[in-house]
Amino acid sequence: MSNLSVNMYGPSGSIVGGLGSILSDVTTALVNAINTVLSPLLDTLINTLLASLGIDLNKVEVGANLSCHSGRPSLVI
Repeated sequence: MSNLSVNMYGPSGSIVGGLGSILSDVTTALVNAINTVLSPLLDTLINTLLASLGIDLNKVEVGANLSCHSGRPSLVI
């Protein structure tokens, strides 16, 4: 949730542009509030939920089978 963003596009130089600027400032303030307050709570909650379900993200295991033929190690496929 830390990468939450809102983009607004609209006309500039008129009352609508001024309202758009105010709306943009309000959404920026809300996004900052969400990132600082809800993000740590939701991250902890989601991590706990995933751990209780046995789901691991970004976990990689690399393994190989080696054998020794005539004194030299070789990879067994």
